[in-house]
Amino acid sequence: MGYAGDVYEGEKQDSNDVCDKNSAAYDFCKCYPDAVTCNTIDLPEIVIDKCDPENVNYDFCKCNPGWCDSGDCNDPFSYTYPCPYDDIGDCTDPRSYAYPCDPCNSGSIDYDACLCDPASCDGETPTDSQDPPAEPDPEKILLVELINKLCSGTMKAQVAKAFDNNRLSKIEVRIVDEFIDNGLLGLHQVYDNNGKLLEWDNTKNDFNGTPSYLPDGSYSNAVITIYRENIRQTCTSDGCGNAQYYGINMTLEESVASTFSHELNHNTDLEFIIDLRNRREGKSSQNIDPHQNITPQEEQVWNELNNCN
Repeated sequence: MGYAGDVYEGEKQDSNDVCDKNSAAYDFCKCYPDAVTCNTIDLPEIVIDKCDPENVNYDFCKCNPGWCDSGDCNDPFSYTYPCPYDDIGDCTDPRSYAYPCDPCNSGSIDYDACLCDPASCDGETPTDSQDPPAEPDPEKILLVELINKLCSGTMKAQVAKAFDNNRLSKIEVRIVDEFIDNGLLGLHQVYDNNGKLLEWDNTKNDFNGTPSYLPDGSYSNAVITIYRENIRQTCTSDGCGNAQYYGINMTLEESVASTFSHELNHNTDLEFIIDLRNRREGKSSQNIDPHQNITPQEEQVWNELNNCN
């Protein structure tokens, strides 16, 4: 056995071809760059096997696909199979919570409580598929426009989140312009599966019934009431609403807008909504307070409005 570059007796010395075995310039490694070892020249033919375990580029999984997880969730033999399913409430998909498309399936996007249980709608006319589209909610439009006029980015983000076109949760907005002696500036309520509007019970820190839920865990339908006259009657020289107790002087419009944002947050606070449902159903719960995630955002809104004035 010889080594690349050695000169042997009787060999031709007049060639400079690095791949000529009879040349003094012969260089095995330059001729066979993929070889596992570069110190032998006595093989008549070098075959580089990519699946040879001694090959530095050896790839076990590529050479033995049956032994390795492909990582493809469409591959029945992969640990990742099947692919995760994102339930978006498509009632035409048999995998969806909303399947089948049925106005009496509370999970379906075309659920209609009045049509399925007319008695629960207090005499209202059941919805018919031929009915014209619902009229725009003028009070919702008024409040959204009010928020968009103000300088709080947090409020604008909250409105965009609550009324995103991809959200299936429906929100009805009411503005009360007469004084109601209930100690409230705003109120968030939800419906149950029978179309009954539920009240919040402070004694048990829960609704007085079971809300109707969408597949993502959020409320199917909600009502937000803004007691504008109640807010107006809180106004003093220090401002309107609860912000004045924190040294922030807000106008009536700003207080109405921040109250609306506060109540919208109750309808999008999925962490609390799911936690409350778990507690009600006896599952593991963190016992999140209804305002645990609301108050910090509300104070941020007040500060943003205060800094603009």
